[in-house]
Amino acid sequence: MSRELREPNEKLGAVLALAGISNAGLARRVNDLGAQRGLTLRYDKTSVARWVSKGMVPQGAAPHLIAAAIGAKLGRPVPLHEIGLADADPAPEVGLAFPRDVGEAVRSATDLYRLDLAGRRGGTGGGGGIWQSLAGSFAVSAYATPASRWLISPADGSVAREPAAPSRAAAA
Repeated sequence: MSRELREPNEKLGAVLALAGISNAGLARRVNDLGAQRGLTLRYDKTSVARWVSKGMVPQGAAPHLIAAAIGAKLGRPVPLHEIGLADADPAPEVGLAFPRDVGEAVRSATDLYRLDLAGRRGGTGGGGGIWQSLAGSFAVSAYATPASRWLISPADGSVAREPAAPSRAAAA
C-alpha cells in the first residue's frame, strides 16, 4: 500500500529520466534489492508509474531501496529528498543520541516512541513503524558516536552516586 500525495512526483520522474531507468527497470531493481535484504516485494511498472504520476509514496523500506537502485545506476548516493521521498525518511540520527541529562534522555526516548507509533498508524515511516522503514538502511558505524559518548562523557550529576564514606570500623 502507499500513501497518496496531492501532486505528481516530478523529482522522481526527472531522476529516472536522468538515470535512464524505465518504470519496469526500477521495479525490478527495487524488488532485487529487497530480496537481498530478506524482503518480499512485488513492485511492477504500474507501481512505479503511480509513484511518479500520482505522487504515491511506497511504505516501509521501499523509498530507501528506490534511492539505492537509482544511486547504483548513477554511480553516486541519491538522498530521498532528491527523488521527492524525503517525507518518508525518518531522521537518520533518531535513537542514536545518548544524552546524560535526564530530561534530554526522556525527550529523546519520547521522540523515538512517537516516530515509531506514527509509523505503525500509517503516518511517518510507513506501516511497520520506524524499524520497518529503516530496514535495509542499517549501518553499524552509526553506533560509534553514541557508544563513544556513553563511555567518555561524565554522568549526570543529579543521578550520579557519591562514593560511600569510610566506615568507623575501617578507620580504627
